[in-house]
Amino acid sequence: MNPDGFVITQTKDRMHRKNTQPNAGKPDCLGTDTNRNWDFHWNEGGSSSDVCADDYMGPKAFSSPEAANIGKYLKDTPNVVSYIDFHAYSQLWLVPYGYTGTVPDNYDYLKRLADGAVAALQKVNNVRFKAGDIYNTIYQASGSSTDYAYSVGVQAPFAVELRDTGRYGFSLPASEIIPSGKETWEAFKAVLDHVLEP
Repeated sequence: MNPDGFVITQTKDRMHRKNTQPNAGKPDCLGTDTNRNWDFHWNEGGSSSDVCADDYMGPKAFSSPEAANIGKYLKDTPNVVSYIDFHAYSQLWLVPYGYTGTVPDNYDYLKRLADGAVAALQKVNNVRFKAGDIYNTIYQASGSSTDYAYSVGVQAPFAVELRDTGRYGFSLPASEIIPSGKETWEAFKAVLDHVLEP
């Protein structure tokens, strides 16, 4: 969730990634990457301490109100069955961990859910996604929301990199929004069908 950053993308800088928190001494370098600011293995690689960098992790874990508030909700709410953090782009359905190449104890279960999501997604438009853990599939990302969600007991947390694989990158044509939404919805339902089984 990044409402103030979203406004910047619509009015000033289409590629702005961070929120718009001021950074001391750097008025031209607004924001913290809210997906590197979570209080689980924060500042352990795959993020930057440079306030002008797109992946600036913030001065401390949970310094961004977006991460802090959603983190509190996830920690304080029992029985959250799934958490999905959507990004662009690369066509990936990812599971923890992002901070390390070591996978969680229940990786096989998470990977099976991710594989099921990818299969359901592909049936819609024959778009192929890859499933795997964050660190080994895309890159190291410490202080991520997906890792944090897993650490507080969320059963099935994912990071999803939506369309495409690089042709359009972050500037996906509007004509691909609805097809992407339809296939993502089928993937989401596939995950819920499994995690909500009695």
